[in-house]
Amino acid sequence: MKKLWISVAMAFVNCVSANAQQQQPSEYTLKVSPADIDLISEGLGTQPFNKVVPLIQKLRTQVQQQQEPPKSPEAPKVEAPKE
Repeated sequence: MKKLWISVAMAFVNCVSANAQQQQPSEYTLKVSPADIDLISEGLGTQPFNKVVPLIQKLRTQVQQQQEPPKSPEAPKVEAPKE
C-alpha cells in the first residue's frame, strides 16, 4: 500500500511539473535599473565564468540595443537637375 501511495504521489508531481513547464513563457521581459544590472553582474561574477558568460553576453547585448539612439528613417535622395 505504501508503494502505491508513493507511485501516485510521484505521478502527481510529474504531472504538475509538466503542466507548469508548458505554461511558462520561453523568455521574460524584465525592467531593471542600472544599479540592478550592477548588482546582477556582481552576483554573476562570483559564479564560474563558463557557466555565466552566455547570460552576461545576452544582458550586455540587450542593454547596448536600448542605449542606441533610435534610427530615423532616411529622407529620399533628390538628385540635382542636370543642366
